[in-house]
Amino acid sequence: SPRFYFDWKETKTWADKGMTPFTPAVGIAFALQEGLRMLEEEGLDAVYERHARLARATQAGLKALGFELFAQEGYRSNTVTSALPPAGLDVAALRTMLDKKYGVVIAGGQGKMAGKMIRVGHLGAIAEGDVVQVLWAIEQALEELDIAPADGRGVAAVTSSLQGLAAAAR
Repeated sequence: SPRFYFDWKETKTWADKGMTPFTPAVGIAFALQEGLRMLEEEGLDAVYERHARLARATQAGLKALGFELFAQEGYRSNTVTSALPPAGLDVAALRTMLDKKYGVVIAGGQGKMAGKMIRVGHLGAIAEGDVVQVLWAIEQALEELDIAPADGRGVAAVTSSLQGLAAAAR
């Protein structure tokens, strides 16, 4: 029960004996340890910059494919990009095709925005190639759903953004 699980007095009693009152989530502890190791290895500033770089590239790719970025400039997240679909696009059909055919999972809107937007995550252990793959898959799916031709513009916008950011960093 929640009372048992968060009962710090009970936990302390067991800790004094070198034990725990329940089986701890060891896997979560190991995952946290590995995540912190990876963060330390890359460096916090580098992680923040990578997330910002991937956000800009994702946003450029989605705009090139006719999506409208949901958040206004200055309020956009470096961890997830939300976007409104091009006219005629069934968001559920897009998400299903991306998952089943391309192995790409993106989120939909929540609450009153359910079925009206997509959300593409670009945080954690995500690299430039992952963003290229996601935008390529979205572009292919848009063609298959008769929304827009797969002419490479989404991927071109992503790679152009990434190349421009790399050149600026030199």
